[in-house]
Amino acid sequence: MQSSLQNRNETYAAGWIEAAVVVNPSSIAWPRGAGVQTLSSEDLGLSPSNVILDGTVTPITLSGTVFINGDVVIRGRVRGNGTILARGNVYVLGDLVYDCGQGEALRDCDYRDPSRLPQLSLIAGGNILMGDFLSVDTFRAPNLNLLGANRLQRPMSECRANPSQEGCGSGAEGVGYRPNLTLTEVANFNRSELQRWLRDNSYRPRFYTYREDTVYFATGCEHDPQAYGGYRALRAAEEEVSLCGQRLNLAIAEAILSRAARYEIISPAFGEAGLKGLWDESARGRPAGAFRTDGLLYSANAVFSVIQNGRGYNLGGRWDLRGALVAADVGVLAPVGLDIYHDNRLRPRVLGGQRPQLVRGVWEVVGQ
Repeated sequence: MQSSLQNRNETYAAGWIEAAVVVNPSSIAWPRGAGVQTLSSEDLGLSPSNVILDGTVTPITLSGTVFINGDVVIRGRVRGNGTILARGNVYVLGDLVYDCGQGEALRDCDYRDPSRLPQLSLIAGGNILMGDFLSVDTFRAPNLNLLGANRLQRPMSECRANPSQEGCGSGAEGVGYRPNLTLTEVANFNRSELQRWLRDNSYRPRFYTYREDTVYFATGCEHDPQAYGGYRALRAAEEEVSLCGQRLNLAIAEAILSRAARYEIISPAFGEAGLKGLWDESARGRPAGAFRTDGLLYSANAVFSVIQNGRGYNLGGRWDLRGALVAADVGVLAPVGLDIYHDNRLRPRVLGGQRPQLVRGVWEVVGQ
């Protein structure tokens, strides 16, 4: 950021953003068309700044790179060519699409001519989270409306202690109560990191947490949600546990945690109820059709995205991504379809270049 502000960084040239924006909000709400400001990295990057950006009424206009020293919530229309680089998490809580109008006139873009399209890069030092990643799992009630704060997934420790309470979801017959996709992927990714550490004790694990400081991991080999009893806390204990065939001695848990990096996926500035409320408002007010995201999504850590089919939403279980997605860990549920239209103008600043590719890691088709 400092080199950008001093015009010494060709990769991330200093820029500005014009948008309806709220910085460090005292109450969590979309600004819509109110509070339009022009801000730079000096305004948002030097001091702690948690930001809500709303382009639904006035398009978000970008030029160059804007560093934000905190978490970012964003939705709406985008103009210009630029990068938002957040120190914390980025939450895409509504459709995020390019606008090709001028002034106050909004106009949909013609994607047949990419040279005329805006360019948006979203880069998170933490994680990128999108869609309905906070709602409880409702396997036994597939028609239950998930809109509303009372549909929030509770933390793992609370649900392990009392799985049948509200906010701990449901499971298939023989499985019992189980966590939602986001909490499941958090535990699955943590298991993978522990397995990598067991293969190489010099490795620095990257752990994810959800609303609590304790790191939880999946003990079995499954990747689908399991009953809460199938998850364990990484906590010092005189016992061994199985990690899908590998043995982990919990007596050294503190030594593992002391060298690990941790990433909380829920912003303390916005809170899970605040984030859920912003998403629910966007979901209620949008036209029917696939969830739309234009631009590059880049995180050195994780991207979590849940696009519901029904359950109070009109998304049809589809996600339409026009750009690129780059992350170390990806947990995505789009049960009807995920369409990715690669935009080769958007290139993450990583060594080795970029080419259109889908690398299969953990991959399973669960229904058609």
